[in-house]
Amino acid sequence: MANEITRYKDSVTGAEVELSVEEIKRTICPKATDKEAMSFLQLCRHMGLNPWVNDAYLIKYGDDRPATMVVGKDAFTKRADSHPQFAGIESGVIVQAGDKVE
Repeated sequence: MANEITRYKDSVTGAEVELSVEEIKRTICPKATDKEAMSFLQLCRHMGLNPWVNDAYLIKYGDDRPATMVVGKDAFTKRADSHPQFAGIESGVIVQAGDKVE
């Protein structure tokens, strides 16, 4: 099962993603257990996340601690951008000098 390749589509781009437990452990999170890598693979598959473009991360800070699955900010912004009703985000810096605001 560890070497079995799972194929699914990226939910935004439609690109085919290929993952296996062994590949996750070899390239994404070498300290992950089989169970943690399998859970990460299933999260990515069900949510259509592509870890190769930083949609999701599997992070393990120590052998005695459980791995953490993190969905990247870009995964959310890519999904928002692909929605027809999304009108974008305005951002910037506000500077106040005395009574003057820019």
